[in-house]
Amino acid sequence: QSQPDEGQSQAQHDEEQQEQEDKYNLLMQEHVKIKTELINMKALADKFRVLSRNFKSERDSLLTENQRLFREKETLQSQVENILSNRDLALMHISGTKSA
Repeated sequence: QSQPDEGQSQAQHDEEQQEQEDKYNLLMQEHVKIKTELINMKALADKFRVLSRNFKSERDSLLTENQRLFREKETLQSQVENILSNRDLALMHISGTKSA
């Protein structure tokens, strides 16, 4: 009578061990999944940092270029105003000499 009990207890022990192994395997799968997600998130963060750095660099370049173009525009505006002023003076001089 003790043998069936031993067989039953061994079967129960095997079943419990299998359950524990199944739980362990599920935990390991979850661990690998989380670790993979973490690696992917770190890679995305690195890409984001590079993109952000590139964006800031591009933005700074554009700001510098805009400032240069603004200064150039002001210089050209000043030159045009000088040319127009000189033209007006020349026209006044010419009309003054004609009438004199």
